[in-house]
Amino acid sequence: MRPSANLSGLASCLVFALSAGTGCKDTHDTADPQTDDTGPADSGDTHEDTGDTSNGYDGPWEILADLPEGGAWPAVAVLDGRIHAIPSNSTGHYVYDPVADEWSERAPAPSAAHYHAAAAIDGRLYLMGGGSPSAIDSLDSNRVYDPGTDAWEERAPLPTARGYLVARTLAGEVWAMGGPRYAKDTLHLRAEAYDPVKDTWRRAADLPKDTSWALYSANVVVDDVLYKLAGGIASRPEDAAWRFDPASEAWTALQDTPKANHGLAGAAVGRVITLMGGYYDDTYHDDVVRYDIDAGTYTDGPPLPSERAYSSAVALDGCVYSVGGFHSAHQAEMGVSFIRICE
Repeated sequence: MRPSANLSGLASCLVFALSAGTGCKDTHDTADPQTDDTGPADSGDTHEDTGDTSNGYDGPWEILADLPEGGAWPAVAVLDGRIHAIPSNSTGHYVYDPVADEWSERAPAPSAAHYHAAAAIDGRLYLMGGGSPSAIDSLDSNRVYDPGTDAWEERAPLPTARGYLVARTLAGEVWAMGGPRYAKDTLHLRAEAYDPVKDTWRRAADLPKDTSWALYSANVVVDDVLYKLAGGIASRPEDAAWRFDPASEAWTALQDTPKANHGLAGAAVGRVITLMGGYYDDTYHDDVVRYDIDAGTYTDGPPLPSERAYSSAVALDGCVYSVGGFHSAHQAEMGVSFIRICE
């Protein structure tokens, strides 16, 4: 196995200069909550460690085999009944077998990138964007992994290089959404759709106006409709909820989420979206909220085993998985955390 990502230096140089739109060349896969519109900032967090992230937990969430490499926002997707994970700032490519509760290695990604994004379609895994050597030096890369050959190939690059993006499979395309915001640009609202058959991109409908980076929201596709829930930056979390129909390429506002929440994750089983974790009121949370799409209602679910933000989430075989994440007080454990709850 590859060694775990360097998780030291939680107060290290993830500070972005607002006026210049630049940041220090960070080599750590860490991120404290974002405090302005320019990117993750060193918040100087001194949150008290609330305890071990797994020992002694007795609840409905299952504590599973740790990720081989840890960190915030690993690129994850479900392919052929298994979960693929490529950690930020790593070429490690790991596949989880839910029956054996084991991770195994596959062909490494062609290069490492900070906060890249993954999506699966037509039996293949797409990995795109990110930043290198720092999180804000954006890439336009688009690679496809074929599990049949255990090999990667280059595909048509992103029209707009970006890190901190979200990738989702929607109506037969892979949508690349959002990115960082510098000064008054609108990259954080941009969406581009990739046709895997034609190997071409097109400009798609922008994300809702006045919303923050897509990565800080829960972005969940259910029955070829995209739901964007909560988000915002740490100092100004959002509770807005949106529905996007690719047939009409129109966004519709939904009932707000119960809490304005930054850095949460979400995944759906059936037509119920599970929202988990996040950061608001200057602290991390173990919140779980379930959104019933048909009823349009939110209800509380079983809390996570421990507080976290910046995790990734997928659903597989009636279970919701939380993958990786961040908590400034115990990042070594949180970065490799892998848990699930099953209906």
